[in-house]
Amino acid sequence: RPGTVHLGFPVDERGAYDRPLAPSAERARRGERLVVVVGDSFSHGVVPLPFHYTKRAEEALEGVRVYNLG
Repeated sequence: RPGTVHLGFPVDERGAYDRPLAPSAERARRGERLVVVVGDSFSHGVVPLPFHYTKRAEEALEGVRVYNLG
């Protein structure tokens, strides 16, 4: 639920517990690549964020922002 804490991270108004999606103007930073992941409930929030494959990919790929739309 929005306003609660899930696996140590606050849940936003969309029910997500990662940083909010940025407006399109902010996403369009020069040199930054954007990867969007579409998945099921496993992709959405079963795995704690520090261990999730999308978070790990974002940390490993310099200049890449990963949006998880699970």
